[in-house]
Amino acid sequence: MQKFVSQELSGEEFVTRIFFRILNDRKESSILEKDFQKQKRLELNPKIFQFSEIIDNLYLPLEAFDEEPEVGDSACLTEDQLRQVVKNVLPKVEKYFIDDIKPRI
Repeated sequence: MQKFVSQELSGEEFVTRIFFRILNDRKESSILEKDFQKQKRLELNPKIFQFSEIIDNLYLPLEAFDEEPEVGDSACLTEDQLRQVVKNVLPKVEKYFIDDIKPRI
């Protein structure tokens, strides 16, 4: 996400890296909903759930991204618009990594 916001990655590269991971996670989630044995072994962690919600909220903007949107197509996001969405989400995501490396006193 940082590389995309700092323009080290193009929109296409970012979508390819992130979008398909989200799709895979959604597929695994769907399987879990139907597999009661896996559900019994599942340990819920509220912190991970909140983090995954933030990432999952990127699904629609990633899906709406179009590298070459047609003129007047307001349903598509341009690379700059997607970059702004990611820039707004990035502090929320970084918080989870910063919290993990804080020294414990």
